Amino acid sequence: MLPDSPSNLTEQIVSDDPKDDVKNTVLTENTAQSVYKHLRDLESNRAHVVSRWIWELLQNARDASTADGQLVASVEHRSDAITFLHNGRGFREKEIAHLIYHGSTKSGDDASLGQFGSGFLTTHLLSPKIAVAKGIQTLRSCAPLVLAFNPKLHCLRIDDLACTTEFTVTHRRLLPDTAATDVTVVESRDGTKTERRYLLIEGEDVAIALRVEEASRDACWRCVPQEGPRLYLGFPLVGTDHFSLPTVANSFSFGPTEPRDGVYLGQADDKTNRVNQQLVEAALALHVKLIRFAATNGYAHSAILATVPPVKEESWLNADWLRQATQDNLIEPIRKTPSVVPVRGEPLAPRNAVLPWGPRPADKRQILELRCLLEGMEHTSTLLPSPEEAEPWSNAIRSWMDSGEETTFGEAWDGRKLAEEIAKKANGRLEHLRTLLVDQDSAVEWLNELCGFLCRNGVIEAIRTLRLVLDQAGYLDKLPNLYRDVGIDEELKRIADDLLGIGLREQLRDVRITSLSEEEGKGDYSDAEVVEQVLKELRKQVQHEEAGSVEKPKEASNRLLAWMVRNDRLDEIDHFPVWSETHGEEAPEVIWLERTQQDDELPLAPVGAWPPDLREFADLFPRSRMLAGSYFDCLPKIEQWERLGQDHRLVRTDVVVQRQQSHRFGDSPPDEALTDEEEHESTGLIDVVDVTYLWGIALASWREYPTAQNVRSFFGAS
Repeated sequence: MLPDSPSNLTEQIVSDDPKDDVKNTVLTENTAQSVYKHLRDLESNRAHVVSRWIWELLQNARDASTADGQLVASVEHRSDAITFLHNGRGFREKEIAHLIYHGSTKSGDDASLGQFGSGFLTTHLLSPKIAVAKGIQTLRSCAPLVLAFNPKLHCLRIDDLACTTEFTVTHRRLLPDTAATDVTVVESRDGTKTERRYLLIEGEDVAIALRVEEASRDACWRCVPQEGPRLYLGFPLVGTDHFSLPTVANSFSFGPTEPRDGVYLGQADDKTNRVNQQLVEAALALHVKLIRFAATNGYAHSAILATVPPVKEESWLNADWLRQATQDNLIEPIRKTPSVVPVRGEPLAPRNAVLPWGPRPADKRQILELRCLLEGMEHTSTLLPSPEEAEPWSNAIRSWMDSGEETTFGEAWDGRKLAEEIAKKANGRLEHLRTLLVDQDSAVEWLNELCGFLCRNGVIEAIRTLRLVLDQAGYLDKLPNLYRDVGIDEELKRIADDLLGIGLREQLRDVRITSLSEEEGKGDYSDAEVVEQVLKELRKQVQHEEAGSVEKPKEASNRLLAWMVRNDRLDEIDHFPVWSETHGEEAPEVIWLERTQQDDELPLAPVGAWPPDLREFADLFPRSRMLAGSYFDCLPKIEQWERLGQDHRLVRTDVVVQRQQSHRFGDSPPDEALTDEEEHESTGLIDVVDVTYLWGIALASWREYPTAQNVRSFFGAS
């Protein structure tokens, strides 16, 4: 709690000299006022200073140590007391006086870390119970890094109500032929030991640290993402957990804010700000060395070192300066540094690699799907990060793009970029797409996966605007230009395209692109629509017949009529063009099958569909009114032609016509002679036998064969 007034912090200093008494009184009051103001400022920043008391004690212990690797400090927490011990020297009287009267005996030129002399007073701000618990908690979480950054420290021991924990540096060594220092800290808790390993890259005035741990499979070590404060001045600057640095930077030259929750960076043009800026830039440069070291030495998940946390606004920070410094000293240098670990070969610089990513936070499955597609392409397959590194690099790319710079990264490949690349290089042809792929035989399967990926991940717009959808003719087109094939018969497609040149397959999506089955596109296309289109084109070509162009339309007519009969589409046969039979060199004529024709106008079916005993008389009938024999070749079942004739009255399969009608005997003689008194017209309907298209032949034969039965016998009919 804050004191009620500065008077609570003063004490009366008595002297024999009245002037000294006045001087001491004024000095005491001024000190009290200064401390009171300082405490009020700290009170407004309570969240960051709540655990500061432990770091002030450790800082004083470190400054009292005389030899590297010898300092041992311990905190014993009991229900009614806290005991802090270390093996360094004790306070001098002058140092105690400075604590009381505000200020510090430490100058900016010595190796000590304390600067303000009032740090420990922050412990009076808070309730002891809350402050102690928070302090112990932060000490336990940050102790390994504190030991790593402070060569003077050897051991930290925490003995609290829950357990006893001891952190000890077991070795600190420079790795051969590298700039990296390997530091191992062992945590012992109630008899259980856990080893924490850190890599340090040290510069002249700053160092950065990365925690690594044993990895499975091929890699020996795995990089671990940083948690907690990211800036250290020997000890953590609590409040820098979100500083825009992927690892942890430590410098004993940092100029911290008084609450020790950050360092002044660009808020003023003074020495402290300039020094801090130089130190941060140096830390960024060391980070680039660290990511190269991790990648070239087989450390798994080294890509997490390329992920830049977003810049967070802080009172002590010029955010624009930090964004620019990060872009210039971290992102751009990383892009030029061999740090992407492929499946085979040496690490690649990101700008020379192909890095799958998503514009929104993506799950691992999505990134791996995109990577698999890119792996299937010839010119990108060897430029990809390993599957384990794909997601971390995706996060890194996203963090670069969120850095505030209007920068494009050519190495970043999302679904849209892949789609544009395929549309451009395939140029609308499946055969061109094959040349882009590692496995050319699986081009359709690969394309199906691409379309599915784009649909599932919100890039359907690319399919609508780019030529990416395979049609049934082997071309790539835009989704809105293609119909969905809902079971169109292959024979209809052959008639439409191979014989009439309609280009039906170019209008239909390839049915093997199953990932688009739910996408409507231009709509659905079925047999009914195809028959209508084919009939329309067939009529057009017949009506505009050109020399030498009859063979394919004629074959189309043959096969379409057969298809419609076999598929019970007889009701749709109307104004249907067919070709007549020919003899010798004479050209066939077009006959139109119409539903409105009279019986005696119906064309004759092909001879093969006639009753057997009438076929030998086929030469007696006009070939111009007889369907060509090729129609029977396509439709060889007699009963199918009988349906066309008897049920749908489109052709005639029997040349003999039987009907009842009144009859004038002047047209033909009756069976018995008439008297002069009798009418020469029948009084009722009589059975009449006609022979289609052969009236002249029939009339000439009636005198010899006067009965209907004899007429039928003349033609071999039963």
